[in-house]
Amino acid sequence: MIRTVVFVLVSLLLTGCTGTKSFEGTLYSIGENYFVVDCSHEVKKRKNNVEDISYPCTVRITDQTKLSDEDGNKLSVDDFTEEVTVKVILATPQTINQSKESRNIEAREIILLNR
Repeated sequence: MIRTVVFVLVSLLLTGCTGTKSFEGTLYSIGENYFVVDCSHEVKKRKNNVEDISYPCTVRITDQTKLSDEDGNKLSVDDFTEEVTVKVILATPQTINQSKESRNIEAREIILLNR
């Protein structure tokens, strides 16, 4: 009985940690307190035969969200422009899929990539 309980608890912990922690994508647009970023690669890696369409993620920016460049220099929202590539580190790991709800996420950090 104790083995079963331990197995179930370990399984739940491992399952909870399998979500996406970060992704890279093109910055489509900039809004007040959010970016819209292409997260198509994340959506498509979880599904076979997904249509060749673009999936945008709405990335919420809070007071705790760190904005920086690849060298760690602090940036502001004004330093980001449309069509740049960014790396989004999520506040909490989660599964990103075709559902619009799963693509509404909060960023712990957004890094402007030098590409």
